[in-house]
Amino acid sequence: MKSIPFCRIKKKSLTLSYVLCPEDLAETLKEIRYKKLYQCILKEDISLSSFFELKSLFTGKNNSVICLDKLRKNQIISGDNSNLISIWDLQNGICVKTYTNTIGRLTCFSSLSKRLLATGNSFNMIQIWDLESDKVLRNLTGHNYLITCIIRLSNSQIASGSYDFSIKIWDYIETGNCLITINHLLCKIQGLIKVNSTQIVSAGISNIYNNKTIKTIKLWDFVNGDCLKFFKGDNAQVYGITKINKTQFASIGLAKKEILLWEFSEYKRTRTKMLKGHNNYVHSVVKLSKTKIASACSDSIKIWDLRYGNCIKTIGTITIEWNLTKINNFQFATAGGNFKDTINFWDFK
Repeated sequence: MKSIPFCRIKKKSLTLSYVLCPEDLAETLKEIRYKKLYQCILKEDISLSSFFELKSLFTGKNNSVICLDKLRKNQIISGDNSNLISIWDLQNGICVKTYTNTIGRLTCFSSLSKRLLATGNSFNMIQIWDLESDKVLRNLTGHNYLITCIIRLSNSQIASGSYDFSIKIWDYIETGNCLITINHLLCKIQGLIKVNSTQIVSAGISNIYNNKTIKTIKLWDFVNGDCLKFFKGDNAQVYGITKINKTQFASIGLAKKEILLWEFSEYKRTRTKMLKGHNNYVHSVVKLSKTKIASACSDSIKIWDLRYGNCIKTIGTITIEWNLTKINNFQFATAGGNFKDTINFWDFK
């Protein structure tokens, strides 16, 4: 089947970009794997700015994208389960550079700047990459289990979470040393978010699965390692957390269909809202604007208005969207686990 960079079909205000030539597009959209997307286009249920099937060097191995982040203005970076890290040009829809994680299995990454990337792996190690020189600048060791999340705290510090029940604060520029270790008892760390210059929130999966009294969402002073408070409610098994604004964050539970909203305030320890509407387990959440977030499950993406707590848009998908990341004020990207290195770009205007 012949391919060209892009072709476009317009139906009123809807534009679809795809990597097939025009004579093959109509037939391909009717194939079984594109049935949902085809139906959505005909019904005009979605606002789809582009649908790029981005081919990496390992397309023949059925790899799943497990990490996705914005790198620069017109670039995003992805990591897949073959340990390949790829940088994508958003304007042309092509891969411009690749790196291979050679130690263990890639588990997470975080873009620290336009040049630096921190990756975590199954060998309990964090690596700091210089994306321009293609070199690993530092190997940060100290965790006893695989790394699950990394966040940037400042120009010289990062925080990492692991399944070894700990959070570590690192100086990744000057010394590569661990500055402080925070023990989060009975909790496999699944997510971290920065609140301000001295505080972070952590969440994870309780080591005692049936004990709902354990609270895994906690607010920490990462300078001295003190726990400032824990959040009450159903948060024993938390799959991920996302910062929404200066006062709110969202959490999704392990095998849960709801999204819980929380406030950082010292006086509010319980959730403020619960967003219901997904028919399957929610995999990821991303902030779109001050009042809107997007969430993804195995068959749909939903856009939510936080002011009223209601869903304002539902987008049917043909991939299992495990990752969401905001590109700009008009677009976000999703990457799935069952579609051979596919990254989708959505317009949420």
